[in-house]
Amino acid sequence: VVGLRKALYEKERLREPRKTLSEEMVEEINNTLKILKPHDTVTVIHYKNTDQKYIKTTGEVLKIDPQTHSLTIEQQEIFFESIS
Repeated sequence: VVGLRKALYEKERLREPRKTLSEEMVEEINNTLKILKPHDTVTVIHYKNTDQKYIKTTGEVLKIDPQTHSLTIEQQEIFFESIS
């Protein structure tokens, strides 16, 4: 019964296709990422692959990692390419 409920939930869950951003939007996001610093408070809309939808995360930037192309907000790692 638990497996059936989970399967039904997964089937009914709304999924959004990932959007392709324009060059201008990519440039705007990159410029914003360049000026971010740890302890800045931000709101980021990003694609979460596990849920297959866009979510909004608000909080303090804890870490910006140019090596992995990610930033950490409130213990959540967000990859640059998933930001919308």
